[in-house]
Amino acid sequence: MELAIASVIRKGTLWRYAATGIFNGLIFWILWEIFRLFSDGSDLQENASWAVAWTFSSALAFFTHNKFTFNSEGDLKKMFFATFLTYMITVVCSTSTYDFFVDLYEYTRIVGFLNLLIWGIIDWAILRWMIFRHVDESISSANEPTEKASSI
Repeated sequence: MELAIASVIRKGTLWRYAATGIFNGLIFWILWEIFRLFSDGSDLQENASWAVAWTFSSALAFFTHNKFTFNSEGDLKKMFFATFLTYMITVVCSTSTYDFFVDLYEYTRIVGFLNLLIWGIIDWAILRWMIFRHVDESISSANEPTEKASSI
């Protein structure tokens, strides 16, 4: 998977994040649907299903984004803590927006899908610039000093 994506989409881009996010989003969606099966349909349990699925898929997302999405150099433990803190903040925010819009429109899955997309873009920006501090290989290699060949 890494080679196929790497040849088409550069690391750090929103497109690379989206490609990895499709996998993470699918895991989230499956978990969400499973948790909803055991829900009584109340607002509390609907929101809890969203939040728990988000939390579980966020743990997986850290590792997939660290491996496939970003070029990062840093302490893995610190990045995991910062990423998970970001995900916990966004789970509160995304659950709130999910609840708000489901109350307005009652199209649970459509609202869920759009909410997931919006918060995915917000997460990408936070992760790219603040947590992983992605280093663009093409820019960093262009800034490295080049050796001049001596001509005698």
